[in-house]
Amino acid sequence: TPHIQEASIYRNKMDFEKSTEVLKKAMFKFPDNKSLPNLLAQDLRASGKIKEAKSVYWRMANKSEELAEKLAHIRSIIQLSQNDDSTHELAQKLQARLENNPKSIFPPLALAELNHHSGFYEDRRKFLLKATEIKPNDIGLLKEIARIEEEEGQYDRALETLRKIKSLDKTKSNQSLLVQFYMRNGEEDRAF
Repeated sequence: TPHIQEASIYRNKMDFEKSTEVLKKAMFKFPDNKSLPNLLAQDLRASGKIKEAKSVYWRMANKSEELAEKLAHIRSIIQLSQNDDSTHELAQKLQARLENNPKSIFPPLALAELNHHSGFYEDRRKFLLKATEIKPNDIGLLKEIARIEEEEGQYDRALETLRKIKSLDKTKSNQSLLVQFYMRNGEEDRAF
């Protein structure tokens, strides 16, 4: 859109006040555009308006239907919270969400992410297990858990989770997850 181009011109001049102003106006005109809030949050972050940037990321997380998208936004919120030393407040907010909505898998996964970024791996694992208690056969959740397990080098656990996904859902995209896993981890012979 022309708004993104205009904001980019201001951004290149390091004029984040004007770029955020342009992006805010554009968001009112195009409320379903997903690029605009991302750009706005980035510009707010760059201009040091951490609280406002977090607010934009929260709106995107709350609006998103996709779990992976929600978690991407929470990662941005975590980074910003680490920058302004507000991770404790974030943990409290997420814990309150978990208590208020115990059937949602988002709060325990968000808490797992927060604990990952804070280096509390046992607490991370606790919240991941909590999420699987809520939705034991949720394909999206299991994919996220497999990604996290692989990321942490827990290949046996990741492989077990991917096999569970394969047994639960026979679609082609999920069947290829194991092949992709083997390829990423240098086991091409097992992939085919």
